[in-house]
Amino acid sequence: AAASSATASSLVKSLRRELGATASALQRADPTSRASVVVATALLRCVPFIAPEEWRGRALGEAAPPLCAHPHPAVRAAARDAMKRAVASTVSARDAIVQGAAGVLLSPATSGQTGRAGISLTDADAATSAARTLRDVCETWRLSLSSSSELSSGGKSTSDSLRSIETFDPSRSEAAGLLMMCSPHAEVRVAAVEMLREVAKLSAALRHAHPSNSSHPSNSSHPSNSSH
Repeated sequence: AAASSATASSLVKSLRRELGATASALQRADPTSRASVVVATALLRCVPFIAPEEWRGRALGEAAPPLCAHPHPAVRAAARDAMKRAVASTVSARDAIVQGAAGVLLSPATSGQTGRAGISLTDADAATSAARTLRDVCETWRLSLSSSSELSSGGKSTSDSLRSIETFDPSRSEAAGLLMMCSPHAEVRVAAVEMLREVAKLSAALRHAHPSNSSHPSNSSHPSNSSH
């Protein structure tokens, strides 16, 4: 049994290394090519079950959210689903994913393959999709707060959950929502309002679940973003 377990563990690690090479190759490939879209979508479907080593834990907050700004809608949808699954299952990655998604909304769209992922206020499809992704990720986090995996029998949060909550700061997501409200497209503004409502609900749920943490500001620092 021990040998079988060791073999399985070795296979998983090997697969993660190979997925990491695939993820690196995607960064250099043409994002609009059919092959890139197929590979990116398939890779995201593995998250968080068998994610590349470079995407594990909090690092997933840097790897997955930029794909919410992908030019192809199938990749954006796969990124949204992957982020929701990760938030539901990986407590330590929650804040990083939310902050990463907000950062994409706050960053301007750039041309070329080496630029930082961002959203244009005039790109109705991409902006609406990204705002809804942030809304859905916040909703998933909020609904997960009452799950038995995060609560002890006495009704108090585990230390892992507390660490995640202590780093949550809604200000970045709120700033992203306000920026999206400046879009000339009504559907983007509606999505921004829905997202801001969910951010507020998540903040309230966290304060209610852990009132001792509500008076402590976040210790996490986030890089400033360029304005549109």
